[in-house]
Amino acid sequence: EYSNSHVYNKGLLLRETLFDASSGTDKPYIETVNSYDFWKLRDSPTSSIDPLSLERFTDRATAVLFPRLLGTSKAYYEGSSEAGQSSYTTHVYDELGNVTHFTEGGSGIEEVRATIDYENCADSYIVGKPKVISVKTSAGEVRRREGKFDCTAGNLEWQRAFIDSTRYAETKFTWDGYGNLHTIE
Repeated sequence: EYSNSHVYNKGLLLRETLFDASSGTDKPYIETVNSYDFWKLRDSPTSSIDPLSLERFTDRATAVLFPRLLGTSKAYYEGSSEAGQSSYTTHVYDELGNVTHFTEGGSGIEEVRATIDYENCADSYIVGKPKVISVKTSAGEVRRREGKFDCTAGNLEWQRAFIDSTRYAETKFTWDGYGNLHTIE
């Protein structure tokens, strides 16, 4: 099921259901539901806007709107009439539309939260490359990755995958003049 109530949300996937045709009753097997809001460029990243509330011939004509996927929920029926398992994800965005916080959880599993910081090379507009990704559970940080990008070309110079809070495996990269990967150390 896709949204088509107006031009701003046209084509956004709202609901997807996989049916169990082998049962002969077309019971849902897995059902996915997505939720969205709209963000107006240059507004606070925590704000949202109803596109239809904008003035028709001025603001609507010039506003740059971004449909943000706020979350996804899944229900796993697997042949039963009631969902036996469920899961969800949530997303939070920065002022450039990059996902900065991601949460995943569900029935019978512990919630996992990821925080993502991005490179900010304003002069060359290299802003969507993740430089730090930290994944946490109730036990604390369970995964961490850091990277350094060249602000001229946007190439990854090194990446560290942390084994614990002080030890990490580091990989270094070099690139040729065309942006092709040259060496990995």
